[in-house]
Amino acid sequence: MSPMLSALILAWVAIALLGLACAGLLRQLRELRATVMQGTPGVPMAQAAGTGRVSTDPPRQVPAPLLGDDQPVVVLKVDSKCVDCHAAAAELAQQAGDLADRARVVLLADRPDKGWPVQPDIDLVIDDELFRAVRAPWTPALVVADASGAVASSGPVGQPGVLAEAATAALNLIVSTTDSESTDFESTDSEFTDSESTNASTTPRQEISA
Repeated sequence: MSPMLSALILAWVAIALLGLACAGLLRQLRELRATVMQGTPGVPMAQAAGTGRVSTDPPRQVPAPLLGDDQPVVVLKVDSKCVDCHAAAAELAQQAGDLADRARVVLLADRPDKGWPVQPDIDLVIDDELFRAVRAPWTPALVVADASGAVASSGPVGQPGVLAEAATAALNLIVSTTDSESTDFESTDSEFTDSESTNASTTPRQEISA
C-alpha cells in the first residue's frame, strides 16, 4: 500500500469519527434545549425558541416592585442581547391592550434599548437587579403571577403567537383558583355559622338562683 493511499484512508477515517462526534454533540444540545424549555409547573406553555441568559432556578415569586394594585401581573423578561426578545416585545405591545384589562403588564429589561415599546398600557421597567431577581432560565420569558406575587406560570415565548395564548391561560388559571378559594371560604364560614346555631339551640340554659 502506497503512503498516499494510507494517508487518504486515515483522512477518511478521521472525517467519519469527526462526523460521529458532531452528531453526538448535536443530540446532547437538543436534549439540553428541551430540558431548559420545559418551564415551571403550572400552566403548560408552548415550547418556543429563546436565547439569552441562563440562571439556576425558575421563578417562584415576582419581586414586590413589579406587582400591581391588587391585581395579577404579566411580566415579559427580555434581554437586550437576545435575538427573539425584540419580536416578543413587539407582540406584547400588540396584546397589551387586552391584557391590561386583567393585569398589570410589565416589560422587564436589563438595559435600555430603542427597540423596547413605549406605550401607556405597558410599564417598561429597566432594572438589572430586578431582571436578575426574576430567575427565569430563558429569555424572552413570560412570567404570570397573582396579586400576591406567587408565580402561576412561566415559560419561554420566543415563538410567534405563544405569548398571548400563554398569558391568557395563566390569567384564567389565577381567576379560577381565586374563585375556588373564595367558594371554599364561604362554605367553611357557612358551616361554622350553622354549627354555632346548632350548639346554641341544643345547649341547656342554666338558671342562677339568688
